[in-house]
Amino acid sequence: MTQRPLCFFVHHQGRGHAKRCESIISHVGDRPIVIMSARRDIFGDVDDRIEFVELPDMIAIAVHTDFDSGYRTEPRK
Repeated sequence: MTQRPLCFFVHHQGRGHAKRCESIISHVGDRPIVIMSARRDIFGDVDDRIEFVELPDMIAIAVHTDFDSGYRTEPRK
């Protein structure tokens, strides 16, 4: 039976989340792994069972919202 992959979302600011993910992965045997993150370079060398899915960097995108009237195009004054 093929094992279902474990999937991790790893925040890309700093290396702490990546190090924690690497530590967890080291304990799950040969199970396939998917890592979703905006940066691949925060991870060390990984083996072939790990697939990376690159996500857009949402921190750099400005989104203005107003919960009373929905989406706003103008910043609140």
